[in-house]
Amino acid sequence: MPVQPVASPRRAQVRANFTAASSGWAALDISVQEAWNSYAGSHPRTDSLGQSIVLTGHQMYVAINSQLLNIGNPLNDTPPTDDTLPVVAGLVVYADATGTVACRLDAAGTGMHFLISASRPLSGGVTFCSTFRQFAVTDPTETLVDISADFVEANGLPAVGNRIFFGITPVNAMGVVGTRQRVICEVILESGLGNPALTGDPPGNVLVDTAGEVTPDVVINISNIGITPDVWEYEQLAVTTGASMPGGIGNIVYCRLFKAGKFSSASNLFPVT
Repeated sequence: MPVQPVASPRRAQVRANFTAASSGWAALDISVQEAWNSYAGSHPRTDSLGQSIVLTGHQMYVAINSQLLNIGNPLNDTPPTDDTLPVVAGLVVYADATGTVACRLDAAGTGMHFLISASRPLSGGVTFCSTFRQFAVTDPTETLVDISADFVEANGLPAVGNRIFFGITPVNAMGVVGTRQRVICEVILESGLGNPALTGDPPGNVLVDTAGEVTPDVVINISNIGITPDVWEYEQLAVTTGASMPGGIGNIVYCRLFKAGKFSSASNLFPVT
Protein backbone atom coordinates (compact mmCIF):
# COMPACT_ATOMS: atom_id res chain seq x y z
CA MET A 1 0.00 0.00 0.00
CA PRO A 2 1.54 3.36 -1.00
CA VAL A 3 2.66 5.72 1.73
CA GLN A 4 0.76 8.99 1.63
CA PRO A 5 3.08 12.01 1.41
CA VAL A 6 3.28 14.02 4.61
CA ALA A 7 3.82 17.72 5.22
CA SER A 8 7.44 18.86 5.40
CA PRO A 9 9.25 22.11 6.22
CA ARG A 10 10.21 22.51 2.55
CA ARG A 11 6.61 22.02 1.41
CA ALA A 12 5.38 24.48 4.03
CA GLN A 13 7.92 27.02 2.82
CA VAL A 14 6.80 26.65 -0.80
CA ARG A 15 3.18 27.24 0.24
CA ALA A 16 4.14 30.24 2.37
CA ASN A 17 6.03 31.73 -0.58
CA PHE A 18 2.96 31.35 -2.79
CA THR A 19 0.74 33.02 -0.20
CA ALA A 20 3.15 35.94 0.25
CA ALA A 21 3.42 36.46 -3.51
CA SER A 22 -0.35 36.28 -3.96
CA SER A 23 -0.97 39.01 -1.41
CA GLY A 24 1.43 41.43 -3.14
CA TRP A 25 -0.57 41.78 -6.35
CA ALA A 26 -3.41 43.81 -4.81
CA ALA A 27 -0.96 46.44 -3.57
CA LEU A 28 0.40 47.20 -7.06
CA ASP A 29 -0.57 50.35 -8.96
CA ILE A 30 -2.70 49.82 -12.06
CA SER A 31 0.22 50.85 -14.30
CA VAL A 32 2.44 48.19 -12.73
CA GLN A 33 -0.29 45.55 -13.08
CA GLU A 34 -0.59 46.47 -16.76
CA ALA A 35 3.16 46.00 -17.16
CA TRP A 36 2.76 42.48 -15.77
CA ASN A 37 -0.17 41.84 -18.15
CA SER A 38 2.04 42.88 -21.06
CA TYR A 39 4.94 40.74 -19.88
CA ALA A 40 2.70 37.70 -19.40
CA GLY A 41 1.20 38.10 -22.88
CA SER A 42 4.64 38.02 -24.49
CA HIS A 43 6.07 35.22 -22.35
CA PRO A 44 3.98 32.02 -22.68
CA ARG A 45 4.75 29.23 -20.21
CA THR A 46 4.90 25.47 -20.68
CA ASP A 47 2.56 23.45 -18.47
CA SER A 48 3.14 19.99 -16.96
CA LEU A 49 1.90 18.33 -20.15
CA GLY A 50 4.28 20.28 -22.37
CA GLN A 51 1.59 22.60 -23.73
CA SER A 52 2.17 26.33 -24.25
CA ILE A 53 -0.15 28.53 -22.17
CA VAL A 54 -0.46 32.28 -21.60
CA LEU A 55 -0.87 33.40 -18.00
CA THR A 56 -2.65 36.51 -16.80
CA GLY A 57 -0.54 39.29 -15.35
CA HIS A 58 -1.69 38.29 -11.88
CA GLN A 59 -0.72 34.67 -12.42
CA MET A 60 2.67 35.66 -13.82
CA TYR A 61 3.37 38.02 -10.89
CA VAL A 62 2.61 35.25 -8.40
CA ALA A 63 4.63 32.67 -10.35
CA ILE A 64 7.72 34.89 -10.65
CA ASN A 65 7.63 36.19 -7.09
CA SER A 66 6.98 32.75 -5.59
CA GLN A 67 10.19 31.62 -7.23
CA LEU A 68 12.08 34.70 -6.04
CA LEU A 69 11.15 33.83 -2.46
CA ASN A 70 11.93 30.18 -3.20
CA ILE A 71 15.55 30.98 -4.08
CA GLY A 72 15.96 33.40 -1.17
CA ASN A 73 15.44 36.71 -3.01
CA PRO A 74 12.90 39.42 -2.05
CA LEU A 75 9.66 40.17 -3.87
CA ASN A 76 9.98 42.34 -6.99
CA ASP A 77 7.12 44.54 -8.19
CA THR A 78 8.45 44.94 -11.73
CA PRO A 79 8.55 42.25 -14.43
CA PRO A 80 11.87 40.50 -15.18
CA THR A 81 14.26 42.06 -17.67
CA ASP A 82 16.49 39.01 -18.14
CA ASP A 83 15.25 35.60 -19.29
CA THR A 84 18.68 33.93 -19.34
CA LEU A 85 18.58 30.50 -17.67
CA PRO A 86 21.17 27.93 -16.60
CA VAL A 87 21.53 24.78 -18.67
CA VAL A 88 21.01 21.39 -17.04
CA ALA A 89 24.19 19.42 -17.74
CA GLY A 90 26.21 16.59 -16.24
CA LEU A 91 23.08 15.17 -14.60
CA VAL A 92 23.29 11.85 -12.74
CA VAL A 93 20.33 10.64 -10.66
CA TYR A 94 20.51 7.90 -8.03
CA ALA A 95 18.16 6.02 -5.69
CA ASP A 96 18.48 2.81 -3.72
CA ALA A 97 16.37 0.69 -1.39
CA THR A 98 18.30 1.88 1.70
CA GLY A 99 16.69 5.30 1.23
CA THR A 100 19.49 7.20 -0.50
CA VAL A 101 17.95 9.51 -3.12
CA ALA A 102 20.30 12.09 -4.66
CA CYS A 103 21.63 13.63 -7.84
CA ARG A 104 24.73 15.23 -9.31
CA LEU A 105 24.70 18.05 -11.91
CA ASP A 106 26.92 20.86 -13.11
CA ALA A 107 26.69 24.03 -11.04
CA ALA A 108 24.06 26.53 -12.15
CA GLY A 109 26.44 29.51 -12.04
CA THR A 110 26.32 33.00 -10.58
CA GLY A 111 22.78 34.13 -9.79
CA MET A 112 21.33 30.86 -11.08
CA HIS A 113 19.65 27.93 -9.37
CA PHE A 114 18.00 24.58 -10.01
CA LEU A 115 14.81 23.40 -8.33
CA ILE A 116 15.14 19.71 -7.48
CA SER A 117 11.86 17.78 -7.43
CA ALA A 118 10.94 14.12 -7.43
CA SER A 119 7.91 11.90 -7.80
CA ARG A 120 6.85 9.30 -5.26
CA PRO A 121 8.16 5.77 -5.95
CA LEU A 122 6.29 4.33 -8.92
CA SER A 123 6.12 0.87 -10.46
CA GLY A 124 8.68 -0.18 -13.04
CA GLY A 125 6.11 -0.03 -15.82
CA VAL A 126 5.44 3.70 -15.50
CA THR A 127 7.03 5.73 -18.32
CA PHE A 128 5.59 9.21 -17.69
CA CYS A 129 4.94 11.30 -14.60
CA SER A 130 3.60 14.84 -14.22
CA THR A 131 3.27 14.98 -10.42
CA PHE A 132 6.37 16.17 -8.60
CA ARG A 133 7.24 17.47 -5.16
CA GLN A 134 10.01 20.01 -4.64
CA PHE A 135 12.72 18.91 -2.22
CA ALA A 136 15.61 21.34 -2.71
CA VAL A 137 16.90 24.51 -4.36
CA THR A 138 20.56 24.45 -5.36
CA ASP A 139 23.02 27.22 -4.58
CA PRO A 140 24.82 28.69 -7.64
CA THR A 141 27.95 26.58 -6.96
CA GLU A 142 26.24 23.39 -5.74
CA THR A 143 26.77 20.18 -7.69
CA LEU A 144 25.72 17.33 -5.37
CA VAL A 145 22.20 17.30 -3.95
CA ASP A 146 20.96 14.74 -1.41
CA ILE A 147 17.20 14.71 -0.76
CA SER A 148 17.21 11.35 1.01
CA ALA A 149 15.87 12.27 4.45
CA ASP A 150 13.02 14.44 3.18
CA PHE A 151 12.15 11.98 0.42
CA VAL A 152 11.86 9.02 2.79
CA GLU A 153 9.91 11.08 5.32
CA ALA A 154 7.42 11.99 2.61
CA ASN A 155 7.18 8.68 0.75
CA GLY A 156 8.75 5.87 2.77
CA LEU A 157 11.55 3.66 1.48
CA PRO A 158 11.53 2.92 -2.25
CA ALA A 159 11.72 -0.73 -3.34
CA VAL A 160 14.13 -2.31 -5.77
CA GLY A 161 12.69 -1.95 -9.28
CA ASN A 162 10.63 1.15 -8.45
CA ARG A 163 11.05 4.21 -10.60
CA ILE A 164 11.51 7.71 -9.24
CA PHE A 165 11.15 10.60 -11.65
CA PHE A 166 13.48 13.49 -10.94
CA GLY A 167 12.47 16.96 -12.11
CA ILE A 168 15.21 19.57 -12.60
CA THR A 169 13.94 23.10 -13.22
CA PRO A 170 16.28 26.02 -14.02
CA VAL A 171 15.54 29.41 -12.43
CA ASN A 172 17.42 32.69 -12.62
CA ALA A 173 17.94 35.52 -10.12
CA MET A 174 14.83 37.34 -11.40
CA GLY A 175 12.51 34.38 -10.73
CA VAL A 176 12.20 33.27 -14.36
CA VAL A 177 11.88 29.49 -14.62
CA GLY A 178 12.58 27.20 -17.53
CA THR A 179 11.06 23.91 -18.59
CA ARG A 180 11.40 21.10 -16.08
CA GLN A 181 13.68 18.31 -17.29
CA ARG A 182 12.36 14.87 -16.33
CA VAL A 183 14.72 11.96 -15.75
CA ILE A 184 13.77 8.42 -14.75
CA CYS A 185 15.77 6.77 -11.97
CA GLU A 186 15.60 3.01 -11.42
CA VAL A 187 15.88 2.06 -7.74
CA ILE A 188 18.70 -0.40 -7.04
CA LEU A 189 19.45 -2.41 -3.90
CA GLU A 190 22.48 -0.42 -2.71
CA SER A 191 25.53 1.41 -4.03
CA GLY A 192 28.24 -1.00 -2.91
CA LEU A 193 30.35 1.95 -1.76
CA GLY A 194 31.95 1.95 1.68
CA ASN A 195 30.23 3.83 4.50
CA PRO A 196 32.07 7.04 5.41
CA ALA A 197 32.71 8.13 9.00
CA LEU A 198 33.25 11.58 10.53
CA THR A 199 35.43 12.55 13.46
CA GLY A 200 36.40 15.97 14.79
CA ASP A 201 39.18 18.32 13.66
CA PRO A 202 38.63 21.43 15.85
CA PRO A 203 37.97 24.22 15.46
CA GLY A 204 35.03 23.92 13.07
CA ASN A 205 36.26 21.12 10.81
CA VAL A 206 35.63 17.39 10.48
CA LEU A 207 37.83 14.55 9.31
CA VAL A 208 36.40 12.23 6.67
CA ASP A 209 37.19 8.51 6.64
CA THR A 210 36.26 7.39 3.12
CA ALA A 211 36.16 3.69 4.03
CA GLY A 212 38.82 2.73 1.51
CA GLU A 213 37.22 4.47 -1.48
CA VAL A 214 39.93 6.18 -3.54
CA THR A 215 39.40 9.93 -4.13
CA PRO A 216 35.60 10.01 -4.08
CA ASP A 217 33.64 13.25 -4.05
CA VAL A 218 32.33 14.05 -0.58
CA VAL A 219 29.20 16.04 0.31
CA ILE A 220 28.64 17.31 3.83
CA ASN A 221 25.09 18.11 4.88
CA ILE A 222 24.69 20.82 7.51
CA SER A 223 21.53 19.44 9.03
CA ASN A 224 20.22 21.97 11.51
CA ILE A 225 19.41 25.10 9.53
CA GLY A 226 15.60 24.91 9.68
CA ILE A 227 13.17 25.24 6.81
CA THR A 228 15.50 26.79 4.23
CA PRO A 229 17.19 24.40 1.75
CA ASP A 230 20.04 22.38 3.22
CA VAL A 231 23.51 23.81 2.67
CA TRP A 232 25.92 21.42 1.00
CA GLU A 233 29.68 21.72 0.71
CA TYR A 234 31.50 19.80 -1.99
CA GLU A 235 35.11 19.06 -2.76
CA GLN A 236 37.24 16.46 -4.48
CA LEU A 237 39.38 14.68 -1.90
CA ALA A 238 43.07 14.35 -2.67
CA VAL A 239 43.63 11.51 -0.21
CA THR A 240 41.68 8.42 0.72
CA THR A 241 41.19 9.09 4.41
CA GLY A 242 41.69 11.73 7.08
CA ALA A 243 40.82 14.66 4.82
CA SER A 244 39.62 17.74 6.70
CA MET A 245 36.49 19.55 5.54
CA PRO A 246 34.67 22.58 6.98
CA GLY A 247 31.58 21.81 9.05
CA GLY A 248 30.89 25.00 10.98
CA ILE A 249 31.05 25.20 14.76
CA GLY A 250 27.70 24.32 16.34
CA ASN A 251 26.34 22.47 13.33
CA ILE A 252 25.35 18.82 13.25
CA VAL A 253 26.63 17.29 10.02
CA TYR A 254 26.84 14.05 8.11
CA CYS A 255 28.33 13.12 4.76
CA ARG A 256 27.97 10.80 1.80
CA LEU A 257 30.45 9.69 -0.81
CA PHE A 258 29.80 10.03 -4.55
CA LYS A 259 31.70 7.88 -7.01
CA ALA A 260 31.02 6.29 -10.41
CA GLY A 261 27.47 7.62 -10.49
CA LYS A 262 26.50 6.28 -7.06
CA PHE A 263 26.03 7.71 -3.58
CA SER A 264 27.00 5.90 -0.39
CA SER A 265 24.93 5.50 2.73
CA ALA A 266 25.11 8.37 5.21
CA SER A 267 27.91 8.63 7.74
CA ASN A 268 27.38 9.10 11.44
CA LEU A 269 25.80 12.35 12.64
CA PHE A 270 28.55 14.51 14.10
CA PRO A 271 28.34 17.70 16.23
CA VAL A 272 31.03 20.13 15.09
CA THR A 273 33.16 21.85 17.74
